[in-house]
Amino acid sequence: MAKNNVIGLGGFGSQMAESLKDYGGDYMIMTIRPPKSFIGSSIRDLQIGARFQCQILCIRYLEGNEKWKPGAPGWENLRIAPTANDIIPDNSELLFLGRRPDLLRIGELG
Repeated sequence: MAKNNVIGLGGFGSQMAESLKDYGGDYMIMTIRPPKSFIGSSIRDLQIGARFQCQILCIRYLEGNEKWKPGAPGWENLRIAPTANDIIPDNSELLFLGRRPDLLRIGELG
């Protein structure tokens, strides 16, 4: 299984993480390599929200992805706030917001 990480987003991320604690404490932000069954499908078709009760905040393009820009600032390799029509690409990471058990279920799909 790919390594999944809780990530910091600088000051904003710290503030967001702190405020999420006030709403039950089990919400988190996690990067997950998309399972093979997600590749090539739209966010709408995958029904991420309905199936896993979480949201994709961002798609990060990695080396080997056609949209990856070597040497570019990190933000240029991101699709922030993807729409339901966005296709989950190979060679990417997804930044999710959701409850830990739901995010771990996605990570286990491998």
